Amino acid sequence: MFSYAGWRDTKLAVIMFVRERALTDIVGKAHEALAAHRQFLRWRDTATETELRAAVKWPGDDSRHAELNVFVVHTPSST
Repeated sequence: MFSYAGWRDTKLAVIMFVRERALTDIVGKAHEALAAHRQFLRWRDTATETELRAAVKWPGDDSRHAELNVFVVHTPSST
């Protein structure tokens, strides 16, 4: 994700489209994966239960921080 952003970018977003029915499990796994990432700093308050917000540090520059929002969107399959 950082390779798609410029060094000046301080707001980052990921949108995850999920077809599985167990959306709560998917959000939980995303929460665990983000918390374990080496760039993770701390959690931020969220507006909804399908959103994750975190402060992250920039790779190669630990004093440079960005805000990351992860949005999990349920897209039910048509079958």
